[in-house]
Amino acid sequence: MSKFLYGIDFGTTNSALSIFDEDKREIISTISIPSLIYFKHALTSADKGNYVVGEQAIEEYLSDGMKGRFIKSIKQILSRTTFTETRIQNRRYNASDLVTLILKDLKEIADKIIGFDCKKSDNWPACFL
Repeated sequence: MSKFLYGIDFGTTNSALSIFDEDKREIISTISIPSLIYFKHALTSADKGNYVVGEQAIEEYLSDGMKGRFIKSIKQILSRTTFTETRIQNRRYNASDLVTLILKDLKEIADKIIGFDCKKSDNWPACFL
């Protein structure tokens, strides 16, 4: 049974997640994406969500004619006491909500690499396969 740990770095420009294999005692993969979010201007029934992150955020923002909501440098607003929330498509997002969207995407990519949904175990601060 393999045990994995995820190490995350949320950055102003890029965010990264490394997968550490406890049995092999090595990092088996590191994923890095731009810390960008694009909330689509208009949703269609084919859309699985109202936002995309990373490189895909740039691509879709440009292909949509720069009409939606493009967010960068989220980390810079974390220390601002004046920022409490933003409204996007009639939904409220605070800074931690926006950070979560990027970290969620990183985790989904990492879970695909290891082949299962990594969750914290009660007995170990790692996920098991």
